[in-house]
Amino acid sequence: MRKFLFFAAFFTCCAGGFAQTNSIKGRVANEKNEPVSFTTVILLSAKDSTVVKYTTSDNSGAYELSQIANGQYLVEARHVGYSAQYIKAGVFGNNNLNINFNLKEEVTTLDAAKIKANYNGVEFSGDTIRYNPLAYTDGSEVTLGEMMNKLPGIKVDNSGKITAQGKDVDAVLIEGKDLFSGNTQIPLQNLPANIAEKVEVVNNYSEYDIMKGFQSYEKTAINVRVNKSFWEKINGNISLAGGIQDKFYTKNNIIRLQPKFMTSVTLSGNNLGEKLLEFNDYIKMKGGMNEFSTGNNSFTFSLDETEASLIMAASPNTYSNTNNLAVVNVSAQPNEKLKINTYGLFNMSKSKDEDESQYTYFNANGDERYTKSTKSVKRNKVGSGFLKLSYNPSKTLNYIYQGNFTDALVKSNSNIDNIDLFTTLQNRRTALSTTHTFTMLKKIKDNAFTANVNFSYKDAPAEYGFQTDSLLLPLTINPFNNLFYVLQDKNAMQKTATVDLSYMHKLNQSYFMKVALGANYTRDDFESRIYENRPDEEQKPITDDDFMNDSDFGFFNQTLTANITKNQGVFRFKAGFTARNMIFYHNIKRTLDDANKIVLEPELEFSVHPKQMRQFSVSYRKSTTMTPIEDLMSGMYINSFNNYANGGNFEKLFADRHSVSTMFSDFNQFHETQFFVTMRYVQTNGTTAKDYYRTGLLNETRTIAAVSDKYNIWGTSSFSKKFMFAPVSANVGITYRQNKSSYFTEGNEIESKTYSASAEFGLSSSYKEGFNFGLNAVLSRNYYKAIVSNKQDIQRYSGKISFRKNNFYISTSLDYEHNDARKVMQHFYYWNTDIRYSFGNKKYELQLIGNDMLHTADKRWREIAYTDNAMIESFTRRIPGSIILKFNMKIQ
Repeated sequence: MRKFLFFAAFFTCCAGGFAQTNSIKGRVANEKNEPVSFTTVILLSAKDSTVVKYTTSDNSGAYELSQIANGQYLVEARHVGYSAQYIKAGVFGNNNLNINFNLKEEVTTLDAAKIKANYNGVEFSGDTIRYNPLAYTDGSEVTLGEMMNKLPGIKVDNSGKITAQGKDVDAVLIEGKDLFSGNTQIPLQNLPANIAEKVEVVNNYSEYDIMKGFQSYEKTAINVRVNKSFWEKINGNISLAGGIQDKFYTKNNIIRLQPKFMTSVTLSGNNLGEKLLEFNDYIKMKGGMNEFSTGNNSFTFSLDETEASLIMAASPNTYSNTNNLAVVNVSAQPNEKLKINTYGLFNMSKSKDEDESQYTYFNANGDERYTKSTKSVKRNKVGSGFLKLSYNPSKTLNYIYQGNFTDALVKSNSNIDNIDLFTTLQNRRTALSTTHTFTMLKKIKDNAFTANVNFSYKDAPAEYGFQTDSLLLPLTINPFNNLFYVLQDKNAMQKTATVDLSYMHKLNQSYFMKVALGANYTRDDFESRIYENRPDEEQKPITDDDFMNDSDFGFFNQTLTANITKNQGVFRFKAGFTARNMIFYHNIKRTLDDANKIVLEPELEFSVHPKQMRQFSVSYRKSTTMTPIEDLMSGMYINSFNNYANGGNFEKLFADRHSVSTMFSDFNQFHETQFFVTMRYVQTNGTTAKDYYRTGLLNETRTIAAVSDKYNIWGTSSFSKKFMFAPVSANVGITYRQNKSSYFTEGNEIESKTYSASAEFGLSSSYKEGFNFGLNAVLSRNYYKAIVSNKQDIQRYSGKISFRKNNFYISTSLDYEHNDARKVMQHFYYWNTDIRYSFGNKKYELQLIGNDMLHTADKRWREIAYTDNAMIESFTRRIPGSIILKFNMKIQ
């Protein structure tokens, strides 16, 4: 009976959405009756102030809101430099209302019809949460990222990744414009904290007006409403610093904001180990995920992304890193029909790594151990450019072009030493790529049609030189003075073409259906030559056919997608499927059959939004993934020494992945508390990977494990509260992970499980002047269970005290870390200090920064990690602490 009542109520809500529609149009002008172009006009429900729809005014100040259901509304006009204006509107019958706005400058009071933000600094308006940063900051924040990290529900990590209410943020916008092309790290780490007058978390975000209302998933963006003192002038920060141990630091950012033209220049460099560009940001800056695609590219493998990940992936054993970055971002809108977004980027880094690891393999007959030490020097370069043009000849038609190029270089020299082997490796890899995407968006009455065409080309040559004192390499090469020399030239080319067509039919204001067709063709060509690389002789290619490793791969993917979505109201859902016809063929000297696989991938999402501040969602997805090409090539080409020292080989081409996600969030505005829980379950079937243990000679290689199916459970929860009687906040966070794999070792099937849990507690204050404090504790446990069981406990405690008075600020913090693992118990103390003095009307600042001052000469770390079949004890060198004197100057 309960199920019947639920579905009856559900379909009643659905049916209520089909209603009569009307329109509101008018003109936005100032007090002199001059048109105010690019004004945001928002239609709000009079009942609860939720956003129904919005648009922008054209050059003449005219705007139009169409397809409006009967009801009572508020119409809001908002523009930088003017106070927002609200007008009540009742829409009934076939009314086509005409509402004009006359905006006033610098008005600070609100009349009775306006929506007032609560005293606590948070305002909810439909799918938008608007923060007043002054309610949560104490003035010590330097960058935009530091400021955002203090807003309730928003978290910013060191890499620039942002989450809001438990959801990943796709873009940071400046006044609604994606100035940084999807990059989040650059604006968060370079823009000043005081640039933001308001910070908005925008759910159901869409960049294009034609696509508004057709969002198939909840894309989230953060929009920064800029302080008016930053408009129409050059602003920025210049920071120069030097310190002990030849440390240096520089960060310079210049930004100019105008209604029709925004530009930003960033020049940064340091040898403190701070990363200036992350892999995820690099991918998003290249165009990110195409929201109009049917998803047929989901199983292809991008060669240039492999090179970029090698450059930007964090290495745990790096003890020296010098990084330099130059970026120019431009966003222009010369008229209402044309938008231009472009950037140029160059990143150059040099790093040194060193570690010594002991591997203990868990075998049925007893543990087996071996040690390996590695030293390497890497020099990396990335150059990238991007251009995006969006042209709107009319309100119902949009043409978009996105083009980018990337040139990446990886050079490294490594020495690897273990009990049976000493090897030196010289590696040079480059990747030149270019991608071009053409998109058309067409609105047909209330419906939308999209066409998307993509072309890409990637060329990734590589050169690997080996020198070893072992017969480890599976090559018939004669020894020279007991050493073996090998040189390999390899080139990998990838060409891809994609076509996507989709039609979205609006059933009413809340419902739409989508049908899409897609086709993707990818061709990968590999060429490889092996040479004897003797130092005293000319290089000679090995003519044995076993080493002429030319091969090619082909992928052809056809997709049909159909779904129905309700993305407004209390109950929201998406239900549908994607059917794929996946064809794979190859020319490779391995026992690998061609494949033709037809799969059906269902998708279901359901969410409840009983209030603006509370929501619950559940989603299920099934997807078919393909083994990356370079894993299929493992053992044929020399990509890294680990191909041979640790092995690894995939036997199955396709794998099915099932994932279930749930999320609950609640924000109590009156008590200023926020709570959210996120859980995810992922199960993978059909992928078999083999791991090998080698003692040196190739014929002594032993298969340790063949992994078959596996699952992963991940969950996190967070609670935060700001007290009303004082500017003090508390937070509690809990994270839990569980992994399970079934694998075969020495003829026996064994289950391995890994559990990890962590809890974080924090308490901090944010007084504008005087003393502030911060207390934090993190407790974590990692537990591994297979043939043997092991655990590792880590405890981290930190305390911080700061004082601010007028132009002076000082803070000091002490962190304690306790590491308790198998046969390892360590204690670490970290001491950080920050002293600042501002002068020249706070335009200039001297800053003394001590980071990890107890380990400025050298820093060594020992840790334990677990795999499905081994325990790895690592002794690594880390980037040491630093003491630097910095000079900061504001340009404003």
